[in-house]
Amino acid sequence: MGLPCRQHGQLVSALVLALLFGHVGCLYHTSNELLHWLYHSAEKHPSLLRFQELEERHTGTYLPVATVTAGADATPTPQKPVVLFVFGEHARELITSEVAVWMVRLLVDNSSAVYSWPELGDALERAGFAPDSNNSSNGKSGSSSEGDGADTIVGGSSSSSGDNWSHTIRTWVQDLLHKLEIQIIPIEALDSRRQVEAGSLCVRKTSNNVDLNRYV
Repeated sequence: MGLPCRQHGQLVSALVLALLFGHVGCLYHTSNELLHWLYHSAEKHPSLLRFQELEERHTGTYLPVATVTAGADATPTPQKPVVLFVFGEHARELITSEVAVWMVRLLVDNSSAVYSWPELGDALERAGFAPDSNNSSNGKSGSSSEGDGADTIVGGSSSSSGDNWSHTIRTWVQDLLHKLEIQIIPIEALDSRRQVEAGSLCVRKTSNNVDLNRYV
């Protein structure tokens, strides 16, 4: 016997949630998993990563902020130009928050796996960059900071592909984190993102009915 039309929508919602947040073969992490990873990564890499959840006093909601820079635990914090990346602006924008986590992983994780992704090198080459065989930055990236006595920020073995992308990207990361403070908001609409995870898949705005990409 077929299901009533109203139950069709409920079934589709349940299937989508199972695909998105199921523990077996999941496509995306839950908001709690993402924030948990950032929190523990900040504990693991305190000199590179600082993680905060800032409270909005009028609404009682929280804004997670990851700050990535060399000397993140220094007092006072080194004064550098700040670059801000905002992800998860709308509740159902799940993939952008995944990009935020992988960006942080690239900047602070000493695992070589991220650096040897062939897609990473392909994308950089399409953008006009080239790997440098001498383990120094090249092309549009600017000069390396290796010669200034700075500590190595990201470690790990080089890629076996022979294109030296892993060396080049590590050098770029080191240079960037010495020169910039990178602030990353992984989930801007955290309260309504949790509504999506609870089954309200069409939610776009915040819990205060504000569209963060349309608000003036």
